[in-house]
Amino acid sequence: MTRPPVGFNEAMRAWPWVVGLGLALVEAALLWSQPDPEPQGPPRWTSYDLGPSHDAVFHPFQGPAVSFRVLLPGGVVGGVSVVGHRIYGSGLDGSVFALASGNGKLLWVHKLPNAVFDPPTVLGDRLFVGIGNDVFQRIGGRYWIRGTPPSGIYALKASNGQLLWSHPTRGNDKTSPLFDPQTGWLYEPDGDHWLRALRPDGRLVWKVNDEGLDDFSFPTEVGGRLYVNTGSALHPALRAFSARTGKLLWSYASTNADNTPTYGAGRFLVVNTLPFQPQPKGPKLLAEVFQGVDLNGHLRWRYMTRPGPYPPAFQAPAATYRGGVFYITSSVRPYLYAFQARSGRLLYKTRLPGVAYDNPTVAGPWIFEATLQGELLVLRRKDGKILKEVPLGGQVGAGGMTLIDNTLYVGLIEGTPATIVSGGAPKGALVALALPKLLAGLPVQ
Repeated sequence: MTRPPVGFNEAMRAWPWVVGLGLALVEAALLWSQPDPEPQGPPRWTSYDLGPSHDAVFHPFQGPAVSFRVLLPGGVVGGVSVVGHRIYGSGLDGSVFALASGNGKLLWVHKLPNAVFDPPTVLGDRLFVGIGNDVFQRIGGRYWIRGTPPSGIYALKASNGQLLWSHPTRGNDKTSPLFDPQTGWLYEPDGDHWLRALRPDGRLVWKVNDEGLDDFSFPTEVGGRLYVNTGSALHPALRAFSARTGKLLWSYASTNADNTPTYGAGRFLVVNTLPFQPQPKGPKLLAEVFQGVDLNGHLRWRYMTRPGPYPPAFQAPAATYRGGVFYITSSVRPYLYAFQARSGRLLYKTRLPGVAYDNPTVAGPWIFEATLQGELLVLRRKDGKILKEVPLGGQVGAGGMTLIDNTLYVGLIEGTPATIVSGGAPKGALVALALPKLLAGLPVQ
């Protein structure tokens, strides 16, 4: 009788284990090779629209493309932050919420005691927002504060929305704080003429009087300096501060507009306004002045629009910088403008079907823009030609859209801050649009 080779019996006894291990490895390899079913944002969200260029685009045209529409009682006026597989946003009813990025499932919601205009800043398991409203307070003489109590900066747990701390302020905090990785601090201007630096645990590092009244201007950080554009005050200006000490470095006087400064190619694009009333009893008109200011506070170029009707709820949009070009819309006239960032040369302007407060989203050969009336536009980047119009079913505010992987997230709002003050309730939605479907059949060139 022939005996089996040495180790044969041991090998046969181990065979089921070997087969099981092989199948597990094959299954793991298949799972690893499959695309992530949910859009995945960056590991943290430190500033408005992901940085000084203000173009909230991450891994465009790659990965998952999802579509959904989620109704939200407070609406979404300022866009959303997407970190990992979670969407974080806020509403005018004071809600801060987290949704799943793949299907919009509500994970948690936390109500704060005043309106929240902008998406949170997200660092690890902490997120930060500011609260406030649009109501002016007169505090003796010519001194005004914007926002009625309560106002302040709030920190929540990103995992479940639990309140961690709050830092009260006298004026509104309509923007979310900027986080500077170099200092490790948060920065927030408010409606009471102060710029604050806070530690992530809520402790105050310093505060300086910025001599302006910040309403909707996020601070922009470039090279260890903070740039804040304040308006609606006695001394409106674009100001530069040291991020470390809060020292004022320079000030460029402007008019009544407090839009967020956008940086690119050694220039900041800021918007000023010039009121017109050709006849004493005639209608009030408004012109916008786009200005390119350098890192030392010197004006390098300017472009003034033709006057248009004074908007009922004026908000000067921020610009978007991409590839040497500033893209910006006007809240007075229904146009999209493209300027060479360095020189200010107008490359083109495109008439839109309505005014747009939302700053453009620029990716690849496309520009995505949404009008206040609720139309999503797809434009060709090289010449601004409108290629497609999609009704969204709601107004689009001033916060910007967010493009993650192959999905475009757009916040919708119905209602105004005045609605909140009078006891009314706004409403709105978050819409996710799959880019392959949105762009299907459009010419690339």
